[in-house]
Amino acid sequence: MDYKEFQRWGEIFADEVEKIERESTVDKLKNHLKNGDKVYVISASIDDWVRPFCCSRLGVTATIGTKVEVDPGGKLTGRFLTKNCYGPEKVNRLLEIEPDRKNYFLYAYGDSRGDKEILEFADRGIMIR
Repeated sequence: MDYKEFQRWGEIFADEVEKIERESTVDKLKNHLKNGDKVYVISASIDDWVRPFCCSRLGVTATIGTKVEVDPGGKLTGRFLTKNCYGPEKVNRLLEIEPDRKNYFLYAYGDSRGDKEILEFADRGIMIR
């Protein structure tokens, strides 16, 4: 598949995510943004599918997700460019962007087993049920 087409499908998917979003979680996220906090959505999902909803529609600082490999002709190869952003990889990827851990208070919200490590790493980890 052409990478640009794949990205277009990510934009379309954002419409579907809006229909199933957890309003209480989105409200917490928006409160952090109102307070001037940096907000990252860290997901094992493909970054191109998470970013349109989270950045364009919600206004988060950035998304951190699994990246896909694209060949020189602009086609998906079917492989990941990065490690799957799951479990301990969520912590690793956050530290790539925000390495000076002593200088910020980290809130983390999660809803699955893949969030365990980031919740434990945070100053305040909150499991959403």
